[in-house]
Amino acid sequence: MPQGFLKPSVVCHADWGSDAKKRWIAKATLNNGRYTAFAPEPVGDLADLIPSIRHQIGQNGCALVGFDFPIGIPVFYANKARIYSFREMLSQFGNGEWAKFYDVCREASQISLYRPFYPYNYG
Repeated sequence: MPQGFLKPSVVCHADWGSDAKKRWIAKATLNNGRYTAFAPEPVGDLADLIPSIRHQIGQNGCALVGFDFPIGIPVFYANKARIYSFREMLSQFGNGEWAKFYDVCREASQISLYRPFYPYNYG
């Protein structure tokens, strides 16, 4: 390991399902130069996730946190919706004509370029 490199005090990986019951996090903590891995546990309240990790690392520690969730959209869909930059669109999704972008359709008749996710099958 390069000199001056700070090993993370905590390493976390979150498997990010669309349903809160499918969101799990696995953690490993650094003790005496070695990591101890713990069994995965539910993520719980999203608002508490980062503050909880920050509390674990303390004032001088650091954390490496990874998330397993899809990023991007299919090229065919992007072309049809006239999306030329996914990064620029991130601020548009959920607003204006894209207000319902994140609302999963319960019926096929609700699917549109501005509301593409289907089927709604939670529970």
